[in-house]
Amino acid sequence: MKKPFLKLIFIVLLSFLFLPLLQSNFHLFKIKRLAGAYTQVADTFFSTDGWFSGKYQTHKEKYLSDTFGLRNLFIRSRNQADFSLFSKINSTDFIMGNNDDLFPEWYMESFAGWNFIGTIKLKARLDKLKILQDTFAKMNKTLLLVIAPSKTLFNPEDVPERYKVADSINYDVCKKLLKTEGLNYIDFNKYFIENKEKSKYPLFYKNGSHWTAYGACIAGDSIMTMLEKLRHEKLPHTLWKNNVTFDDANDDEIELEDDLNLLFTMKQDKLGHPHTSNPNDTSVKKNSTLVVGDSYILILEKHYNFWANFTSGDLCYYYAQVFPSDNKPQYWINTFNLGESIKKNDIIIVESTEAKLNDLAWGFPDSALKILNKHMP
Repeated sequence: MKKPFLKLIFIVLLSFLFLPLLQSNFHLFKIKRLAGAYTQVADTFFSTDGWFSGKYQTHKEKYLSDTFGLRNLFIRSRNQADFSLFSKINSTDFIMGNNDDLFPEWYMESFAGWNFIGTIKLKARLDKLKILQDTFAKMNKTLLLVIAPSKTLFNPEDVPERYKVADSINYDVCKKLLKTEGLNYIDFNKYFIENKEKSKYPLFYKNGSHWTAYGACIAGDSIMTMLEKLRHEKLPHTLWKNNVTFDDANDDEIELEDDLNLLFTMKQDKLGHPHTSNPNDTSVKKNSTLVVGDSYILILEKHYNFWANFTSGDLCYYYAQVFPSDNKPQYWINTFNLGESIKKNDIIIVESTEAKLNDLAWGFPDSALKILNKHMP
């Protein structure tokens, strides 16, 4: 009785050891891909020179290490064990704050004041936007600066103590400068903090880095209302306020959890999820728009259907890539005809998170002013 049992254990263990090999060759199980950005090592081919120099063996070892069967499952299992037993996350890109609140690591650079560039440089950036705004106004075009909210400033109580060292941060200085700068702007950071306890549904979620779907719709409506005020005309608004369901956080609201690459999903809280519509209303005017911004705009479009309120639009993502609103392929900014875009668009929106105010607009004002100075008398 004992020997058959030992044989069975031996066979099970041997099968377990061969599983990665079998998975590599026959793909017996469907294994979920790891989230996040990573570069997989390409396979190498045998050569006499590579063999005797040792390069072939080194490269092949790296390739097999990256691609062996069940690798992703083993990584998720290790991550899950560390997270469940020790509250440890195996990532250099994210930080676990208090109350299980997740933060992107680079948000902390701003919160701690490590990327503070000083009042003079910040004023110079805002001054250029003001010159652009005044120039556009002469062309019957509207410029609006949108400051997206910061999760660290929204939930400072959840930020680890080691980051609470700032003497000055870019946002605080910008906030003071904007009071006298004369720029058209919306400060969602201020609005979200003031409405943190008043909001019917959460505006941020612990497992995400952007505004929630509900927060995005609040922001979308506010932007359209501000543009109406600035342009003195009635503009379209996405409809959603009477159709909000209350269900589990999902999708980009839990994006940081996805990037942790755990084996099991966390239990999610319930959030407000608006259901949008954009009826064709001939009594309102649609304009075209150029947006220079970051991923907050992508979330805004996803949940508020932002582009539906314009005839056309282009997103200059970090002023490095162009995301056309008509779902055409993305392309790099060096092939973007900025002059033609300025000419055809009525509204120019510059959006930045609090964490990126040190590089506000990513060089767009300089490029735009260069074109305008060349073609305007």
